[in-house]
Amino acid sequence: MHRITWLVGGAVVTVALWAPVVGAQDNRDIRQDRGDVARDLREVRQDERELGRDKREIAQDRNRLRQDRKAGDWRAVAADRAELQRDRRDLFRDRQELARDKRELRHDRQDLRGDRRDLHQNYRNRFPNHPTALPQHYGQRQGSGQAAQSYARPSAMNTQARGMQPRARR
Repeated sequence: MHRITWLVGGAVVTVALWAPVVGAQDNRDIRQDRGDVARDLREVRQDERELGRDKREIAQDRNRLRQDRKAGDWRAVAADRAELQRDRRDLFRDRQELARDKRELRHDRQDLRGDRRDLHQNYRNRFPNHPTALPQHYGQRQGSGQAAQSYARPSAMNTQARGMQPRARR
């Protein structure tokens, strides 16, 4: 009896010490994800500013090209075309970088949502008798075999018994 008391007491102490550690890790994950989201937002804003700058440079290059054509300065026209092409490549690269940063932002936001969900789930699991507690199987998906077994198509005989006509196949 004395050994069982020590065993149960040791288990209670272990859980009491372990629970705050789990919550602390979740809080660190959330803090890190918030920092990642903020950093990605800054990068997205910077990329959008660079896109605006590239578009203004392209507009200036086109204007310069038009003026040089009117003036008949063909060497300047060739240089303007090369500059315009470089600015278009920069614009393309900046658009790709913006898309990559937006993907990273979306991914970091999903991580943050998942960490918050985990923290709330850990809280609910800590207090299973509380009214906000969720059942143990909450959030778990059914296997494909279980879903196929639980759904059965009504047979033609069953529909006739209820006064319905079976559907004609096409």
